[in-house]
Amino acid sequence: MSSPGGTVEQGDFRDRLVRRFAAAVQERTGGELTFEIYPGSSLMRTVAQFSAMRRGALDMSLHPLAYAGDEAPEVDAGLLPCLVTTHEQGLAWKANGIGHELESLLDRRGIKVVTWIWQGGGVMSKLVFNSLTPDQQAAVVQAGLEQEAFALASAKAGDQALAEVYGKAGVPVADMDAAAIAQWKAVPQESAWKDFSACSASCAAPLKLAEAVP
Repeated sequence: MSSPGGTVEQGDFRDRLVRRFAAAVQERTGGELTFEIYPGSSLMRTVAQFSAMRRGALDMSLHPLAYAGDEAPEVDAGLLPCLVTTHEQGLAWKANGIGHELESLLDRRGIKVVTWIWQGGGVMSKLVFNSLTPDQQAAVVQAGLEQEAFALASAKAGDQALAEVYGKAGVPVADMDAAAIAQWKAVPQESAWKDFSACSASCAAPLKLAEAVP
């Protein structure tokens, strides 16, 4: 499994999530499944991990989905400015049409989504997932679900910590209200969003679905 660096208690929350996930699966399977974690792309370059998982050469990775854009350009919808304006909205993709669309296109490319995180996703090799017993698959899925609340709270805490750093340095920090966000959104809607939608029908579809998530 590939991840950022850290420990269960300290460091990048995404690395902590990976270690929590590994411990949970190992406990649920009675040690039938164990993990070797390679932080900081120490096993292979980050951009190579998506392809490696498709081939089953890498079991799992907490992998920024946009890094898969060369092989699955539709996922670049997640990079569009102002398409997602809160962590809750990003996580809500999972239960809406955009989430189903992304899971389907990743499934067709040999990737199983285990944990949804708005900041970085926990994609898994479908070949490896399918090689597990039903009980082992259930343990992986349940452990992945359990990490989503931790990820949401940690992502928010990271935002707050960043704001405090700027504040202590004397830099004014303020949350954007709905009116300000609407003004910002109007710009990429007429530029980046249109350009992305024009790339292909397969890119236009997820953008439309994402726009429907409140």
